[in-house]
Amino acid sequence: LELELEVAAERGPLRLPLATGHAIDPRSVRLDGAVMELLADDSGRPVLIFGTATEGVLSYRSGPAVEGASWTVGVWPPLPPGMLDWVSGAAGQAPSALAAAAADMVARQVRYDASPAVIEAHRAARARGLDVFERATLVGAGDCDVQNAMLAALLGAAGVPARLAVGWLGADGRALPGLHAWVEFEAEGGRWRVVDASVPSLAAATPAAQAVRRSGRWPRWSGARASAVSLILLAAVAAVALLLRRSWRRELRPGTADDIAGLLRGAAARPASYAGAEGLFARRVVPLLGGRRASLARARSASRDGRLAAGSAGSDLARRAASAGGLVIDAASVEGAAVAGALGAVDLDGWQELLSRSRPTAVASTVERALAEAGEFCRVRVAEAAGEEMAVLFGPQLALPGSDTWLVVDEGAETWRMVSCLADARPAHAALLLADAVTERLGVPVRRRRRCLAALASSALVEAAGGTK
Repeated sequence: LELELEVAAERGPLRLPLATGHAIDPRSVRLDGAVMELLADDSGRPVLIFGTATEGVLSYRSGPAVEGASWTVGVWPPLPPGMLDWVSGAAGQAPSALAAAAADMVARQVRYDASPAVIEAHRAARARGLDVFERATLVGAGDCDVQNAMLAALLGAAGVPARLAVGWLGADGRALPGLHAWVEFEAEGGRWRVVDASVPSLAAATPAAQAVRRSGRWPRWSGARASAVSLILLAAVAAVALLLRRSWRRELRPGTADDIAGLLRGAAARPASYAGAEGLFARRVVPLLGGRRASLARARSASRDGRLAAGSAGSDLARRAASAGGLVIDAASVEGAAVAGALGAVDLDGWQELLSRSRPTAVASTVERALAEAGEFCRVRVAEAAGEEMAVLFGPQLALPGSDTWLVVDEGAETWRMVSCLADARPAHAALLLADAVTERLGVPVRRRRRCLAALASSALVEAAGGTK
């Protein structure tokens, strides 16, 4: 990897970003073309030491490397019996083929589903004391970290060094919203490669991977599931027989909603992997609230601009945004939920619920008035468990009116605790403190911010002087 970063560093150490499984070539580290000395901190991570505040363009090169012995790893819970059977039958296969086949098996056994119903099912199973693999087997679904945790454990049990990685995915030069989990495993030649059970693996269809399937023993199914598998196999044999008897012809068979959702999720999150399927991005396949549909390309563009929302007909915010021409994905549909989750759409259902339990306070109302007098309109509320220290909904970006710009302060956040301590005895000071944090969070332009804070600071000075100017 060739990396180039704009650096504005303070005096002291600067830790360098490094890909998992990589090491930096110390001869390649340069700041504005000048060679820099690469050092390591106490944990062995690469750092540069600056004697003064420094700015410039930093460049360096990294590549796969053997990790040191200081790394420690945890212990996975026991694998389900059926998967242990598969491990014993797949021994001796090439790591890449084994990883592809294992990812395919996990995806079949634990489908990708991050819906509230599945989350609640996992929560209930956890309350009963079931570990992550027992829960995944019982529920039969989970999100990317559940699927890939099982995959990492499966590879480790098969003798292939593997680890679960969590981070952000990049597209078009920027990070996509939302964290993702995948698996990194040591392939042939000692190089670390990536495999992901949450998306279809092209490698799983290679002849080497098929050999693993033939030699390995898959989990045993019983009852109706075994019958279903038998019927599928019989249908496949019959289809081959028919193909041998007659000329081939094209036939379209629509997939299930889950199949389409998986395809859309993968294309939304990793468009480069679907570059050959241009129609997938151009066709109107994303369901919108109100019955319309939008193209995946339009949804991705709106997401980059912060204009993409998702919601259901039960949300007043979602209905109003959709009727005003905003791009609001129908979160009640399987396909819509998949695209909204992959693109990080604004959750208007969640905002409706948060606003319903938020409340105004005297200090928050003072800040709201000061903002309005400075030309910045935002309704300020307080709520328990807001999801972040200050959650912001910019209504106009989603086609909502300016009156639907909201900022909700989390009661448990440090800022609100400080404001609460001052609110009774020194309300003007409390309002100034809150306004300082709120204007920064909203990104209020400098001139308006100064105007807002100046008015509140004047009141705080009068308060400190005992009420006299």
